[in-house]
Amino acid sequence: MTFTTSDLSYMREVQDYYMQDQGQVGTWSETRGANGESLDDWTYGAAVDCGFHYTGGKEVEREDGVILKVDAELRLPIATTINEKDKFKLTYRYGEDTTDEIYQVIARPRRGPSGLVVLLKAVEE
Repeated sequence: MTFTTSDLSYMREVQDYYMQDQGQVGTWSETRGANGESLDDWTYGAAVDCGFHYTGGKEVEREDGVILKVDAELRLPIATTINEKDKFKLTYRYGEDTTDEIYQVIARPRRGPSGLVVLLKAVEE
C-alpha cells in the first residue's frame, strides 16, 4: 500500500496529538578526560512530546539476531533525531513529573509512516 502525502501528514498529526508524555533526547558525544582517556558524554536537548510505554523487560530480536531485553518502547515525532548511541530522559508521564527516568537507546530507531519507534533499556546516570 502506498500512502499519499496527505495520508502521511494526517497520520503524523494524529500520532503527535496523542503523545501524552514528554522527555529529552540525550545526544551522545565522545570527550577526553584529564589523562586523555576517551569518555562518553550525553547532552540533553529541548523537551519533546512522546508516547512512552513500559514493556516489563520483554525480549525482542534485533535485525542482526541479537536478543535484547527491552524495558520501554518510545514513540517520537517523525522529524526527531535520535540514534542507538543516544539516551532518553523521561521527564513527564501523563503530565506528572517522573523524576527524570533515564533510558539507553538499544537498537536503531524504526521509522513508521507516522513516527519513530525506539527501544529502550533503563540505566543509571
